[in-house]
Amino acid sequence: MTISSKLDLLREVEAEHRFGVIIEPPTGVDPFPEAPPGALEAYQLFSRLEGSHLSFRQPAELLSREAWLTRDTNPHCPLGSPVSIGTELVQGPAQIYLDPFDGRVYYIESDYYVLLYKGSFGDSQLEDGLYVEYAPDLVTFVDEFVLGPRYPELIGAGSMTWLDKKGRYRDSWLRLLGAAGLLGAPPTFTEPAERLLLPGPTAYRRHLTTPD
Repeated sequence: MTISSKLDLLREVEAEHRFGVIIEPPTGVDPFPEAPPGALEAYQLFSRLEGSHLSFRQPAELLSREAWLTRDTNPHCPLGSPVSIGTELVQGPAQIYLDPFDGRVYYIESDYYVLLYKGSFGDSQLEDGLYVEYAPDLVTFVDEFVLGPRYPELIGAGSMTWLDKKGRYRDSWLRLLGAAGLLGAPPTFTEPAERLLLPGPTAYRRHLTTPD
C-alpha cells in the first residue's frame, strides 16, 4: 500500500472506532530544492499524525522555502542543527529528528547528545540504543514506522504488553494500526520490558531485535 492509501484507510478506521487519534491534511507547501531529501514528499500527504504517545508534525521550518532558509541554526551543533519531526507525549521530551542535509531520521538520547556537543567522544562510541537511525528519509520512516509494522520500535519494549483493563493497547495509534491491519508481524523483543516502563523513545531500544 502507498502512504496515501494507508492514510485513507486509517481515516476510515478512525471514523468507525474513534480511538482519538489525529490525522491532519497537508498544508500544501510548494517543493523547494533546499529541503532535505524526501521531506516535502511526505508532507504533501499530511501535516500532523498523533496518537496518545507520539506526535508527528510538519515542522515550522518546512512550511515554506523562506522558513527553511531563515531557520535558526547552531553552528556548534555536532549534528548540524537537526529538525524535530516527532515528539514523545508521555515521558518526554524525547524528540525524533530529521537530518537537514541528507534527510535521514533518527533518535539520540539527550545525555549523549550533550557529550557529543562537548566533544567527549565520537559517533562510533555511542552505546547501542542511545543513537538509533530509523530510516534514510522521511518517506521511508513514515511508511514503515509511523504507518507500518515497525511502529512498536518507536515506543519501546513495553508497547506490545502495555494494555488497559479491557486488554487493548494503551497507545491509541498502535490500536489504530492494529484495527486497520497495518501492524503485520510485530518486532521481537529479546527481554521483557521493565514493569513500570512506559512506551516512548526513552524506552531504550536495547531490548529490541530488529530485522536484518
